[in-house]
Amino acid sequence: MDDAGFMKEAISQASKSKAADGYKVGAVLVSGNRILSKAFSGESIQYTHAEEYAIKKYSRDLSGAIIYSTMEPCDKRRSGKKSCCDLIMANKIRRVVFGTFDPDTRMICNGIETLKNAGMEVLQLKELEEECRRLTPDLF
Repeated sequence: MDDAGFMKEAISQASKSKAADGYKVGAVLVSGNRILSKAFSGESIQYTHAEEYAIKKYSRDLSGAIIYSTMEPCDKRRSGKKSCCDLIMANKIRRVVFGTFDPDTRMICNGIETLKNAGMEVLQLKELEEECRRLTPDLF
């Protein structure tokens, strides 16, 4: 499967979300063209962010893995939990592929900038951006 195929799986995950705040985000962790873990926002009460929960569900070495997320990973959390960027970097995930930037104006998100500044490979799949935006139409 290629980047678009894995992002479509993340979009499928996001469509399962019943997130109360309007965020419907999906994430897929991949290594060697094999899916390690999938998650969506609100899948667990304890772990609300899709990227966070995908990492928690796998709970093994993720060095060199790729994470696909329908939305830019957060670099700050109002809850005080570690940000998704911090979790991605701490787990040595080497590449981040995302669908759309975080549109929320309540908190300015600099996730992509944070990851790039840390030397990570980051790619936006612009061809699937509109599909990712349609998941959370109230935010765009």
